[in-house]
Amino acid sequence: MIRGNDGKDGATGKDGVAGKDGVGIKTTVITYAISTSGTTAPTTGWTSSVPSLVKGQYLWTKTVWTYTDSSSETGYSVSYISKDGNNGHDGIAGKDGTGIKKTTITYAVGTSGTTAPASGWNSQVPNVPAGQYLWTKTVWDYTDKTSETGYSVSKFGEKGDKGDQGIQGIQGVDGRQGIPGPKGADGKTQYTHIAYANSSDGNKDFSTYDSNRTYIGMYVDFNVNDSTTPSDYSWTLVKGADGTQGTPGKPGTDGKTPYFHTAWSNSADGTDGFTTVYPNLNLLEGSNSNDKSWLLGGNGTYTTQSVPFNSGYKYNFTYTRASTDWAVYMFSGLQKDKFKPDTDYVLSFMANVSTDIKPGILFANALGQHNFVNRLNSPTILSSKGDQKVVIKLRTSSSIPSESDQQLYINGLL
Repeated sequence: MIRGNDGKDGATGKDGVAGKDGVGIKTTVITYAISTSGTTAPTTGWTSSVPSLVKGQYLWTKTVWTYTDSSSETGYSVSYISKDGNNGHDGIAGKDGTGIKKTTITYAVGTSGTTAPASGWNSQVPNVPAGQYLWTKTVWDYTDKTSETGYSVSKFGEKGDKGDQGIQGIQGVDGRQGIPGPKGADGKTQYTHIAYANSSDGNKDFSTYDSNRTYIGMYVDFNVNDSTTPSDYSWTLVKGADGTQGTPGKPGTDGKTPYFHTAWSNSADGTDGFTTVYPNLNLLEGSNSNDKSWLLGGNGTYTTQSVPFNSGYKYNFTYTRASTDWAVYMFSGLQKDKFKPDTDYVLSFMANVSTDIKPGILFANALGQHNFVNRLNSPTILSSKGDQKVVIKLRTSSSIPSESDQQLYINGLL
């Protein structure tokens, strides 16, 4: 017989279809029951404890294995309980029957699905990593001191892909309207009042409109009108003594030093009375419409009226005269203690005249006597301009007369 050479190995076959995930034992439940039949399991009377044995009947053992896929299996074993023979001659003693004395169930984790673990068995079901196996070992100890051991195994599957987003739940019902709260008290409008003075108690040079003071006072109430009582205000020093020169700051990155410039005007656009010098005290501030110290003298037609201006009053003079008429407007309420030597002041008022005039100014105890004010400008009131603001700049002499009552005279003499 002639034998040819072996052929070459064939190509490696493809992997078979992946098997289904293994099924593990989740629980094992053992119960016992007594029955008169050794072939048909009882339908009732099962208990977790071995019942009292009855001779001549059967002890049934039922084991229920519940798997991780929620399926289950049931197994039965049966043993006969011998009964006493009839009275008579003693027969040959029969062998003792064999029954289950104890059932022991333990669990272990293994990496093999065919070889049971040699160690790690525990009565509690352990945590099993994905891809490994849960082994269940059942040991039956019989009454004849023999035993049997059975195994079951299940594989824990790998983690699957993330499932699709579930359907959004139905919008819940809106909550009910809450119980209305109690009605609140009627609201009141608060007002903040501010005043100015030259003393910490507010009594010296008190004013609610002239901020050129060293102290500021404030209080809050529900009355829209400002109080004229200094004690109603809380006073704070806002203008202290000049401090020492501070350390010069570092130059900017471009090497230029910024400068802050200020100017004042009688109008929002800066065209009326523009000046870079802070305005001096207006001697006509604070004279209200009820003041009886204003006197008008002369001939011709002369009228006066007071108008509000920045919470104070400035006087508006309306003056009509013939070329031969004359007029003097006198205010006798200025006291000597209001003047300081070598100090600049202004007289600011509104005027409307029918003939151009250049008003004259005197401060004296009688016309032409002891005048102690030098006029720094001579404005002309023009009839063509209608209502116009007149600002006369004054400077007191270095010596002020000793008379206690000094009067202001404004005349229209050219």
